[in-house]
Amino acid sequence: MRIVIARIVIMLMAVTAAIGNPGRRERDCRGNPKVIAGCFSIHGRAFASNGTPDLRIWRIGTRRILGVTATSMPDDAEEPIAPENLLRALGGTEHFVFGDFEVCPFTAEREGEMQMVCVQKANHLVLKPYGWSGKR
Repeated sequence: MRIVIARIVIMLMAVTAAIGNPGRRERDCRGNPKVIAGCFSIHGRAFASNGTPDLRIWRIGTRRILGVTATSMPDDAEEPIAPENLLRALGGTEHFVFGDFEVCPFTAEREGEMQMVCVQKANHLVLKPYGWSGKR
């Protein structure tokens, strides 16, 4: 009986490996079917915040904050769509991450509302301690 169970487990593992991770396609940013417009590049500061979504990007030079999610819903922020280099650089709540970000919108830009986006690319990253203000 143990041999039969072991063979079934091995077969399931082989099938899973052959198919790949079906959820990964949904984790795509630029090709995500929920993206409503073309992707665009910004210079900003990514940070973890208290609230939903907790991953946010301030567009430097503006008063706009972008919420990084997996869909148009702010509550869908458990696993934001963002590149690994950005998520690692944030270190939870330890760093502000300045850089160039290519983002794709899930919602339209509206005055007084946070726009929901996913992040396709994060380049030229510079880390600063969380709470850093740049003032001396």
